[in-house]
Amino acid sequence: MEVYLALDLMDCILARETPSRECYACAARIQFNHLLDTGAMEIRDNVFTIRMGAFDSANRILLEETLHILQSGDPARARTFAEIHGRREPVESLLDAVHSTSQTSR
Repeated sequence: MEVYLALDLMDCILARETPSRECYACAARIQFNHLLDTGAMEIRDNVFTIRMGAFDSANRILLEETLHILQSGDPARARTFAEIHGRREPVESLLDAVHSTSQTSR
C-alpha cells in the first residue's frame, strides 16, 4: 500500500520537471482528491493518513466512475472530470513538502 501511494506521489513530483509525466500526475491527483473527498484519506500538517476501511470502497467507486466515462467515449466529459477532480490543492501542498524534503536529502 505504501509503495503504491509513494509511486503516485513520485509521479506528481516528476511531472513538475518532466511534462510527459503530467498525465500520471493528473491521475494521481484525481485519486488523492477522491480519497480526500470520501474521507478515505486525510492531509494534516503535510502528513497524510489513510483510513484502510474506506480505502478499497473509495477506489472501487472511482474505478466505476472512470469506467463509465471511458464507456461513454465522451472526451468533454473526461476533460470536465479531470478538471474537477484533478485539482491541485490540497494535494499540491503535500507535494511541496515531499519535494522539498527530497531536495534536502540529496
